[in-house]
Amino acid sequence: MDEFYRVRVGRLNDQLILDNESYDTQTKTNVTVQFRTVLRKTKRLIPRFDLAYDKLNQELANYGISQIQETEKLSDKDENFLKNIFKYKVAPQMMPFIVEKNHPLPFFENEKQVLGVTLKTKKGNTRFGFLPIPEDVDKIVRIPSNPKRFMLIEDLIFRYANRIFHKFIVEGKMVFFSR
Repeated sequence: MDEFYRVRVGRLNDQLILDNESYDTQTKTNVTVQFRTVLRKTKRLIPRFDLAYDKLNQELANYGISQIQETEKLSDKDENFLKNIFKYKVAPQMMPFIVEKNHPLPFFENEKQVLGVTLKTKKGNTRFGFLPIPEDVDKIVRIPSNPKRFMLIEDLIFRYANRIFHKFIVEGKMVFFSR
């Protein structure tokens, strides 16, 4: 799906920018119609993906393996472990970006995993921040007190994103790959 969007949908998007009335040479259909069709059909895949992921986690739970959610309450020992991983291994490699009038969207390397966050100012305004996920950190953090419990790196970063965006309230997240 990722490659399909990078290559095929990317080409459709480029064609739309140049001439939204043009026809795709491969399918002989209007580019606008084809683009909308792709978006509509792939949008239906997201709930199926989520369902499959939930089912996989349920199966893993049968073996005592579980994913820790970013908001889950943990023991002090586990919380300190995660804080230290973030503070000493992850945060020093983070390069945060905030989208504002004077700061346009940043350029990210191809196939870079990025955590997008919704930020609220003290005045209630909404901003968007980006945290490219460092490549040389483990994508899965296992908890020493129970190695069958783990947290995804993007959940760990979101859990402590307020330490990076300390002038904001961090509200929502979305993980994506740049192209």
